[in-house]
Amino acid sequence: IRKGWVLDGFPKTAAQAEFLRQSHNWPTRMVHLSMSADAVANRAAERKVDPVTGLAYYTVPQDALVASRMVTADFDEPEKIAARFALHSEHIERVLQTFANVSSTIVGEGEAPLISAAIFKTIDEPLPTELAQDPNS
Repeated sequence: IRKGWVLDGFPKTAAQAEFLRQSHNWPTRMVHLSMSADAVANRAAERKVDPVTGLAYYTVPQDALVASRMVTADFDEPEKIAARFALHSEHIERVLQTFANVSSTIVGEGEAPLISAAIFKTIDEPLPTELAQDPNS
């Protein structure tokens, strides 16, 4: 990747995707991590936040003082996670359709290194349209 940008959690709706498209800010890749509602809830239940630094942790910090401050963030309460997941489920197909030529879905359940490898593979592999434009192919 020579230059670029990463948007995490945007666009959330078809209207936001259309805004991005009409502003001529086309992504070259859109990666959707697909997970079940239970997997999302389980992953969020593991996350704790240090209210002093705002950092999120998925394991207990080694620093005892930091570990003693860990709390569950308001946005990680089960009912709020369920509401966000429902909103996501309602809109994701139309968002992906807006950028169908560059969208990929990766299963986001499993070990983090395997998920990361799948993401990097998706980002690094040329799309058919890119190969067609390459004079060296």
